[in-house]
Amino acid sequence: SPSLSKEVCKIRRGVLVIGGKCSDFLVMGKPDTLFEGRWTLCSLGNAQFYELECLFNKPLLELLATVKSNALFFNYPGVGESEGNPNKESIIQAYRSFLRLLEQSKHEIGVKEILLYGHSIGAAVQAEALQNWPFDPNIAYLAIKRRTFSCLSQMAKIRTNRWGSKLISLLDWELDTALRSKCLQVPEIILQTASVPSYRKICNQKEIVDDTVISQKASLAYALLQNQPWAAEKSLIGIPEKHNAPLSDVAYLACEIARCLGSA
Repeated sequence: SPSLSKEVCKIRRGVLVIGGKCSDFLVMGKPDTLFEGRWTLCSLGNAQFYELECLFNKPLLELLATVKSNALFFNYPGVGESEGNPNKESIIQAYRSFLRLLEQSKHEIGVKEILLYGHSIGAAVQAEALQNWPFDPNIAYLAIKRRTFSCLSQMAKIRTNRWGSKLISLLDWELDTALRSKCLQVPEIILQTASVPSYRKICNQKEIVDDTVISQKASLAYALLQNQPWAAEKSLIGIPEKHNAPLSDVAYLACEIARCLGSA
């Protein structure tokens, strides 16, 4: 596999061969952050193209700039220029391959911290990929999950009155985000749509609301708050935006990232 070297430009597109298939990715960073050690691995929502996120998701780009992080974006197999079939195994393998790429490049580009940023199904992919992951003790990690579900079959069951849950099982597409979150060995921030006027910590299931895609009871935050010891170990943040709406308070999230990394 290739490594990220000091030849990396402000924006550079590349290909990583995973299981004989080419996976498309892009690294980006400002000249004054490229070798400062902080990187964000972005896993996007269902069928989202990283090209669109890099061009039009201004709040995400603002967040990266605020926390002074470089970023690695990638397209899932079967999305954009990435080859292969987008099944559960292939997208988890892709995530792990790009995380390994960052870790193996720590001496060349000085990786010291990795923010694991996932949205919707991208957060679930992140959760599954990190199961039993051998985290590097010389790197600080922080997982950030933005508007995701507790498990895919639960969300499908609520939305489709059971047949969707059976289909998830038949296709072997179960993603149990809540279970993986409870076992995660690194700090974690969870952003969930709630009945709040602005970003703030939440500690009550009743504050969580349907985000137009993920219902209240199918959300990750709702599942964690059913078991208070697990919720106490996480940073659960209620946000007013619906499922695919951009972040509205980058400064709040940036401060929480700094706090979590400081205690990591």
